Amino acid sequence: MTLVFLGMGLGILTLPSPVGSIALTLLLGLITFLLYWHHDLFWGPSWLGIGTYGLGTLCAGIAAMTDSAIPSLLTCAILLPLVPFHHGYVAALTRLPGSLPPFTVLLLPAIGLHRVAAVFSTLPNMVISAVILLALSGALYGAIKALAQSRVRLLLAYGSLSFFSLLWWFVATSRTVSPQAAVFLGSLALVTGGLLLAWQVIRTRYGNDVDPRAITGLAAQMPQFAVLISLLALAAMGLPPFGVFAGFMGLLFTSPLTLSIAPFVVAITWLAASWYILDLVQRLLFGRKRPDLRYEDLRQSEFASLLIVVLIMFALGLAPTNLFEGAPRSTGTGAIMEPVSWNR
Repeated sequence: MTLVFLGMGLGILTLPSPVGSIALTLLLGLITFLLYWHHDLFWGPSWLGIGTYGLGTLCAGIAAMTDSAIPSLLTCAILLPLVPFHHGYVAALTRLPGSLPPFTVLLLPAIGLHRVAAVFSTLPNMVISAVILLALSGALYGAIKALAQSRVRLLLAYGSLSFFSLLWWFVATSRTVSPQAAVFLGSLALVTGGLLLAWQVIRTRYGNDVDPRAITGLAAQMPQFAVLISLLALAAMGLPPFGVFAGFMGLLFTSPLTLSIAPFVVAITWLAASWYILDLVQRLLFGRKRPDLRYEDLRQSEFASLLIVVLIMFALGLAPTNLFEGAPRSTGTGAIMEPVSWNR
């Protein structure tokens, strides 16, 4: 199923309209079916998530037939989660089987960002202003919801929703999708997927319904896991030299601060992320060793997958100018503007 998602995603990103829009409709319909068909007693079916992706399937189909701006915007708000259309994203991260959650957290927002620039070029100022307000509200909402979560996958879903909302704000205020936005989205999606993979390591050893508060003392018994999850946590908090920090700083220095409340929202989002990510990692790694737990460090495949994510985060953070120098800035109209480069 991961390969099916990959093939459909590549088709959506590369094929011209309306073929790409039809492929997007099929992808959203497939996710809707999977959310309905695959659930367990621990999570149960997410009817809000099923309804959200069902709405996305309908909007993507209408956009493919009519090329209308509003259905396309709603589809983008479901792919790149924006409150109140975020329930499908939360359901995908918590209820999809196997390796699909870490993969969809990168695939779906990337498709949404790819399509959002063309949508913004046709929207009136009133709609853009509404998107900006929803983005700032979603950043605060996601941060507060993440602080209140005890389940790890819900914490990661709402935490990444908070940062994706900041990306919506940056894109809406500038009405462009810049290389900095791509760095920020890719880094955020990768680090969220990496933390989901790290939590999968815990679920493999202690069960799907394990309470994270019951797992302590991993730093001494699982040193490889402790080092890698600590690096992922630093990246998720937006600290240098990782890609989230580099992408966000690039966006911050190139986007206008149109609202005086925006820096306050950014600061609250960042402080909240520092709190809930550190609290999660500290509870897992430190504390007393439990004699009833079986401690087993990373296997080779687990170590390799987490190490690859960390190395990519380093690369995106240390060399964003080299990676994206000369990339064209997308205006949503198909026009190619002058090359863009920036200083770290």
